[in-house]
Amino acid sequence: MKAARISVVVPVRNGRALLPDLIGALETQTLPRDDFEVIVVDDGSEDHPEELFDRASRPFRVIRRVGGGNVAAARNTGWTSSTGQIVAFTDADCRPRPDWLERGVAAVADSPRVAGRIVISTGDPPTYTERLDRSRFLRQERYVREGFGATANLFVRREVLTSAGGFDERLSKYEEDAEIGRRAASFGFAIAYRDDVVVEHPSRRSPRQLLEKAIGVGYGCGRSVALHGTSLRSLTARGIDRVGLASQTNSASMEPSLAIGHLALAAATATGAVWGYFSARRR
Repeated sequence: MKAARISVVVPVRNGRALLPDLIGALETQTLPRDDFEVIVVDDGSEDHPEELFDRASRPFRVIRRVGGGNVAAARNTGWTSSTGQIVAFTDADCRPRPDWLERGVAAVADSPRVAGRIVISTGDPPTYTERLDRSRFLRQERYVREGFGATANLFVRREVLTSAGGFDERLSKYEEDAEIGRRAASFGFAIAYRDDVVVEHPSRRSPRQLLEKAIGVGYGCGRSVALHGTSLRSLTARGIDRVGLASQTNSASMEPSLAIGHLALAAATATGAVWGYFSARRR
């Protein structure tokens, strides 16, 4: 069997309800199906997602990772088990547009790393929570300025992953994409943002989910700073930059209620960052 031109890696943990949309989106890509493989890494699910892939019209390779609960390790399992010279990362709750792979492959010919646009899907009209989520998280164009892309929509040449050494598995849920991105940048691998390489991502539906996300991002940032020997002083700067506090709350066009929401989430991120930093230092 010939090696695939591109490998799609999807970690999943207890995401069975979300998978039908992802499967349908990958089965209807404009790129010929023989040109890509899909590797799904079951990261310790209890809802048996492999049953859905068994019923798919084209083969999906499912790898069950013993233990589970570590998305960085799941992605490492996926890409090291793949055959493609291009690796595309997305998540179980994402829905790639039909031309996602075709456009991503074209883009990565010009840049070793490509971060595509992530569209936060909302109701019509969107709720306050959905508007806050859409204005704050998964802003790839901003992430690229920091040297990384969120793995909900990221294409990389295989050489990037082998040179960088894969994802840091000590960052088990958050910030693993930012950390490997900055590491790849230190090896000289450029990253480009492409707004025509698109996946859709569902909005978080409740303020609690937004707060959990903000705390988690901060926690991962704090752990990353501690584990990689960066000074405590840089923790505050990186945490603020990571969630875009300066650029978002200073906008003259932002309505006051959204600005207040951004400040609340920034406080949650700062709390998570301190927690993550000192939890890593204690070990």
